[in-house]
Amino acid sequence: MKYRKKGIKREHSIIEDFEKDLQTLVEEGLVKSIIPGRIYTSPKAQSGRKVITYQYDTETGAKLLMKKGSTVQ
Repeated sequence: MKYRKKGIKREHSIIEDFEKDLQTLVEEGLVKSIIPGRIYTSPKAQSGRKVITYQYDTETGAKLLMKKGSTVQ
């Protein structure tokens, strides 16, 4: 099911604990909308802190990566 809720498209699930951070980006006007991608995990389980990193510009915006431990989205 694909739909938007407060500027975040709900096509894929979102890494745990990141939803509030993404909503804050939209509410503060830093981004207009967010389309989360697929979630990838590494077989070596690691705990870690939440990190959002800028990757590169695209035609319609920018690509950001969300990381938490061995999980990347």
